Amino acid sequence: MLDCPQATINNLAIQQYIHEATLKPCTPPEKRTIRGNILFPPSSMTPFVKLTTKILGVVLLVVGVAGFFVDGQLLMFQVDTVHNVVHIATGVIGLIASGTYSYSRLFLIVFGLVYAVVTVLGFTMGGDILGLFSVNMEDNTLHAAIAVVCLGVGFGSNKSV
Repeated sequence: MLDCPQATINNLAIQQYIHEATLKPCTPPEKRTIRGNILFPPSSMTPFVKLTTKILGVVLLVVGVAGFFVDGQLLMFQVDTVHNVVHIATGVIGLIASGTYSYSRLFLIVFGLVYAVVTVLGFTMGGDILGLFSVNMEDNTLHAAIAVVCLGVGFGSNKSV
């Protein structure tokens, strides 16, 4: 057996380092945080916040304007004057919010929560939402998908960048 004092010193240094690392964690306990959750790991959606807001803003604005040029149905979705005005207003707000990260994230969360409520009302109340506008099953499904995307990106992103 070869006698190698350098290997013994290195081995002891590694053992000492491991021992010290277990005694003193790199991050103090008061600064340790758990971000994200099982569906959305920490900041996984951060790059998509402004882009998602801008796309929603453009699409809602176009759909709102186009709704005035059809007779009650745009593709498979039911539209009316109130529905169109809501789409235009929401699209404009989305485009304005897409200018900054924090407003984009806030828009996605608030918009996602509102669309989640509209989805539940649409499925439970049938074709009429609080007497304001009419929806069909395709509208309800689209509203649910929009709510899931908005809330997923909004809550799955960092609070600030």
